[in-house]
Order: sequence, then structure tokens, then C-alpha cells
Amino acid sequence: MSSKIKIKKHFSLLKKSEDIAIKVLNKIKEEKYASASSSDLKKFTKEFRTRYANGETLENMMIEVFSVAYKAVQLVYGIKLYKVQIMGAYALHHGDVAEMKTGEGKTLTAILPAYLNSLTNLGVHIITVNEYLSTRDSLNTGRVFTILGLSVGSITSKQSDIIKKEHYNRDITYMTNSEVGFDYLRDNLCKS
Repeated sequence: MSSKIKIKKHFSLLKKSEDIAIKVLNKIKEEKYASASSSDLKKFTKEFRTRYANGETLENMMIEVFSVAYKAVQLVYGIKLYKVQIMGAYALHHGDVAEMKTGEGKTLTAILPAYLNSLTNLGVHIITVNEYLSTRDSLNTGRVFTILGLSVGSITSKQSDIIKKEHYNRDITYMTNSEVGFDYLRDNLCKS
């Protein structure tokens, strides 16, 4: 791919992610989102899952879903997400890289696409670099996912296979990159 095409694609992604972020920031001001309670958020999740099961795409629901996740973050942490965090969430959902420095809110950014993709009922795996972050993030962001009506787990090296299986089957599962690799090898070597 030539550098001109890469640059054009990069700016196209930036523009699209900024457009989505602006729409989310406007949508969250609507009464049904602005005044939503934690029980309302669980109802939204059920509604979104039904719509997805009936054929509506994640892409079509993204602005609403991101707005509900935004509200959940507000209720749990008492903070508002920044436009760049929503832009990063859009990039992550599309499999692109969103480079963020320490303290810029990577953990919060990941909540939005994780919530969106959890609506498929296939489970979302969030990979961290160490078990401390995996455990910390599953507990901290778990509060957000819980008020959205989702189950959250964390995989560690000291867990039994039974516990790991239970956690892998949750809506959102945090784990380390090495644990994913070792679990994959253990599962496939056991079958051989």
C-alpha cells in the first residue's frame, strides 16, 4: 500500500471517528440518556441484544450503544468521557490501533467497544499486559459493565481450568496476552 493511500485512510478514519464522537456527545444530552438510571441501562442492553438478534447491525446501533456506555461511566465514576476517548473506541471497534499515553483513559476507552461487541452474546476478551491490570480493570470497569447488565471475569495463571472456563464464558473477560497463549496451547495439546 502506498504511503498516500495509508495517509488518506488514516485521515478518513480520523474524520469518521470524530463524526461518531460528536454524534455520541450530542445523543447523550437527549433526555432518555441524560436521565437514565442503572435499571434503565440494563433495559437498554436487553433492547440492544434483541435488536441485534433480529438482524440490526452493531454499526447501526453504535451511537446509541456508545451513549448508554457513556452514561454508565458517568453513573459509576462521576466523569464525562472526552471526544478523543470516543474516537479511540470507534477505532478499536473497527480493529484499528488507538495510541494513547498513560493517563489518557485507555481503560475507559475500551469500555465502549467492549459493550457494543458484547451485544452479540459471543463474549469479549480484553487483553492486558499483566495480571495486576487484568484483575484491577475487571474489578473497576466491572462496576460499569454490571450496571449495564453484563457479567465480567478475569483470567489469572493460578485459576483452575473450571474457574477459567466459567470466566471465559462471561460477557466480558479480562486476561493477559501470555495467559491467552498458554490456555490456547493447553486446550489444543490436551486434545491431541
